[in-house]
Amino acid sequence: MKFISRVLFCCFALNAFFLRADNIDEIVARIGETGYTSLSAAFSQVKDKETIILTKDIELESAFSISGSKTVTLNCGEYTLSSKVGLRNYTSIGKDAGENFCIIEGFKLIISGGNFSGITFSAKSTSTKTSTLTVEGGTFLNCELFAFDYNSKVTINGGEFQGGVILSRTHTQPNNSAIKTVAEINGGQFNSVKCYVRPYHTSMYDEMNRYGGIFNGCDIRSYNGNCSKLTIGREGDSSILKFENCDIYSFIGSSSYEPKTTILRGDFSNCKLG
Repeated sequence: MKFISRVLFCCFALNAFFLRADNIDEIVARIGETGYTSLSAAFSQVKDKETIILTKDIELESAFSISGSKTVTLNCGEYTLSSKVGLRNYTSIGKDAGENFCIIEGFKLIISGGNFSGITFSAKSTSTKTSTLTVEGGTFLNCELFAFDYNSKVTINGGEFQGGVILSRTHTQPNNSAIKTVAEINGGQFNSVKCYVRPYHTSMYDEMNRYGGIFNGCDIRSYNGNCSKLTIGREGDSSILKFENCDIYSFIGSSSYEPKTTILRGDFSNCKLG
């Protein structure tokens, strides 16, 4: 009887081992020691202040949303997060903006590293819940980063960006200077990136602040609203802030629009300022 029990125990142990091996092959992300077979499963289980780490390349098959009042870090490491969902058209963004990778319901996402391709990250807030996106590092190929409505904010402190769009955009928020959508760049390298402040209505408040970073061949605009504000540089700040082959200007759609562009500091080489 003891012999039979030992045999059965060994069989169960071997079976469990091979099941774990199969699961390891299917794991695409981890939170601590726990593995998940999809990114959505990892985000559904992640707790406040935890980190999700990719263990494989992931291509999103459909629109992706993360929600909840928590702060979570995403690190893709050596792997790439991409999407089959097409990028948004920044000129026609409406209430459905950011269907590619949408950050909603007060979620605060921090990206600390990894590779990203063709992803539209959209931080969308409501009157009661503020969503934010903070980028500390990583490489971004043809990605779009949107701060969308109310007090939504995209903050970029580092990373490498090739192509794509960084946008501060309002659509439904009220005419109130205390409520503003902000995109802030404090560091990073940006090549051929479109950086736009684009309120949906002339009385909505949008800001884009560039306090640090290296920009090459970028199109930087403040337009389409009296409350649209673009600020470059900060007095007393010694951060690296360089622009080469960039167009920096306020776009005035009609005589009633007065978007504001303020340049306080920075190194400019072969740039068009207007």
